[in-house]
Order: sequence, then structure tokens, then C-alpha cells
Amino acid sequence: MISEGEPPLWNPQRGAGQPLLANPNALILHPTTLLFFLLPFEWAFKTSVIAQILLAAAGAWLLLRDARASASAACLGAGVFAFSGYLISLGNLLNLLDSAAFMPLSLWLAGRAVTRGFAPWGSLAALSLSVQVMAGEPAMLLATVAAFLALHWSLGACPSNGLSRAHGACEPQPRSEAEVDPSGRRRRATMDGAATPVRPKGCGGAGSSPSSALLDDVSHRLRRASSDPTPRRSQRD
Repeated sequence: MISEGEPPLWNPQRGAGQPLLANPNALILHPTTLLFFLLPFEWAFKTSVIAQILLAAAGAWLLLRDARASASAACLGAGVFAFSGYLISLGNLLNLLDSAAFMPLSLWLAGRAVTRGFAPWGSLAALSLSVQVMAGEPAMLLATVAAFLALHWSLGACPSNGLSRAHGACEPQPRSEAEVDPSGRRRRATMDGAATPVRPKGCGGAGSSPSSALLDDVSHRLRRASSDPTPRRSQRD
């Protein structure tokens, strides 16, 4: 239609005619539509699906790295998300895939806008979210907002992690002079009487969140199992 010089306003080939540009499920304004101008239809369709699955993996990796997950744990989490049955099955529902693939990227950019300042992260987050809006799927937009709020609270437990760092949700707390050590004797805060900061309850080591710590543990176990040449003996032996 566009190649013939007609604006994509109306689709006369479906039923008695349907709106085209006004229908968000047609994905006229989505960036992946440009592939159909550059490639044959079959190649453009396949490329749009594969590229967005890889984009989902890249966004999940960046999000997990900002959550203080190790590189191997972030690769594991990104692979689990991008190649999960849910996301792969969205290849049959392009409007859902076109929105879900940008969700990790939107979360990563929004998190940086909160913790590192609006410019330029806020503008980039708004741009990524607008691409999700162009897909015309409100369920994915609600899921993105819910995931942002969930990350805000779950990663806010530690000072070097998460989106709540900017709000001071995990400030160091002074020790009380009435604290008692395991031997039962009263403990002084410091030699000069100053208060000693205490890591808030629920914070993991090195500023890691529970989710990133779990991914680190799983990736460590997988590496150790793959590098161990000794076969495990059965209980009968």
C-alpha cells in the first residue's frame, strides 16, 4: 500500500474494510515495521521475532547487572527470560512480543533514571515505553508498571542496590550502647563513644539482593558441576 503511494489509513482487503493506522495491533508505527520495507516478507517477519528476543535478553542482562548480579548470573537470568516458553510462544502474537521484548529495557532505563538522575535515562525510558505503547497491548504496560514497583521494593533492601536507594530506604543505623554481645557483657559502640553503622536487616553481602544472590549461587553450582570430571557414585557403591 505504501509502496504504491497510498497512506496506511484504511485496509480495504479485510472484511468490508478496517482502520489500519488507527489500529495499534497493526503495528504501523512500531520500529520493527521498517524491516518489511527493507527485506522480503518472510525474512522481515523472522528477523523481527529473533531480534526482539535478543533485545529482551540484552535488557534482562543489563537489569540484572544493575541489581549487582555477577556476569554469569546475569547471563543465566537473561537466557532464562529470553528463551522461556512464554516469550518464545509470543512469536505467534507479534503485538504481545513487540511490547514484552522492550519491558526489561524500560525497567533498566527507568531504574537508572531514579538512581542516577533523569537526564538522559528518563528520556530514554520514556522512548522505550512509547515503543511498548505503539504495540497496543495494555496488559504489558500494566505488567511493566507492576514489575517496576516490585523491583523498587525488593531491591531497596540494600544501599547499593535497587531503585529505593535514592529515597534513603536503607540508611545505616547506629548501635545502641545497651547492645549485648554473645558473652553477655555490655558492648561499647566504639573506643571514642561514636556510633557504629550497622548493615540494615535483610541486606546481603556486598550489596547483593536476594534475587541476584540466588542467581549467583545457581551459576556457581552449574560451573562447578560442569568442571568436575569425577562422576558421582551411587549410594549402592
